[in-house]
Amino acid sequence: MRVTLIDDTIPFDGNTAQLQPLGGAEKAFAGLAGGLGRSHHEVQVFNRCPHRLMADSATWETWDSPRPEETDILVAHRKPELLGMVKVARKRFLWMAGEASYLEKPRNRALLDQHKPMIVFSSRAHAESWSNPDRLRTVIVPPGMRPEYLAEALTAPAEPPHALTTIHPLHGLDWLIDLWREKIHPIAPKAQLHVYSAALAKGVAGEPVAPAIEPILARVKAAANAGVVVKMPMADPQMANAYREARAHLHPGFAAEIYCHTVGESQSCGLPLVARPRGAVKDRAYHGATGFLFNDDDAYANAVLRLLNDDGTYKRLSDAARAMQRGRRWDEAAGDFESHW
Repeated sequence: MRVTLIDDTIPFDGNTAQLQPLGGAEKAFAGLAGGLGRSHHEVQVFNRCPHRLMADSATWETWDSPRPEETDILVAHRKPELLGMVKVARKRFLWMAGEASYLEKPRNRALLDQHKPMIVFSSRAHAESWSNPDRLRTVIVPPGMRPEYLAEALTAPAEPPHALTTIHPLHGLDWLIDLWREKIHPIAPKAQLHVYSAALAKGVAGEPVAPAIEPILARVKAAANAGVVVKMPMADPQMANAYREARAHLHPGFAAEIYCHTVGESQSCGLPLVARPRGAVKDRAYHGATGFLFNDDDAYANAVLRLLNDDGTYKRLSDAARAMQRGRRWDEAAGDFESHW
């Protein structure tokens, strides 16, 4: 099959995640291209990559490269206007990467009516973010996992014990920082909370940040004496190691979140989760088995303290996370895509 994937966002390619931090949606796009390429399809990817290359049996083309006149399968990423980038396609898919209500805008509805694609979501919570007023065909295809998070490497919690969070600064980090300072640090004063955020790391280094980030940046700086440490996100090999060295992944929960890519990655590495059950995160862990899901602040803090201080609780949940959450590779996710052709 001739398969064409199109993304019009940032520069990246099928090798980027091995070399530098990359968002979950971009990693998923590259993962699908590789999975389909390894299935012996003729895969062409058009995006903002700086030069043409081969990665995982898929050909990555620059944005200005000539498009094919026809293809068997067109996968447009995020934007309905990309559905028309190839004149003739036997089947068209619009692969969603975020909250989907923007599809209801008149211009987007007109494009969907013109091309009549199948809409692809990543989770049940993701699909529920759109009312689908025109009753288009939809399907849920959970993303696969990059190999760094599926390796057999064992967990090795570092000292002093620490938890980590990868939450966006505006999606509940203020609540988590306050909870850490008030309910966790006083009982576990040697423990640390590692906050992985590019925006906050730049702010701590003295670089300007967006006005909306400034209040949480000040909060994080003030929490430094409570063991809160800001870190720059890393490429997948290094992030996998960071997950294996921590004792808990703390997630505030965010109602509009649609998949929680980093939670899936950390669970696969054997890192227990503590989260408020909001949005897609409630579908990413098994309460009491691979993590804890609590709305109550005291229960949340107590769960964190158990994982920081109780080796038995940590090991039980870590072993269960590795056993229950690993195994979905991109080849399998690509196969799910193929089943809808």
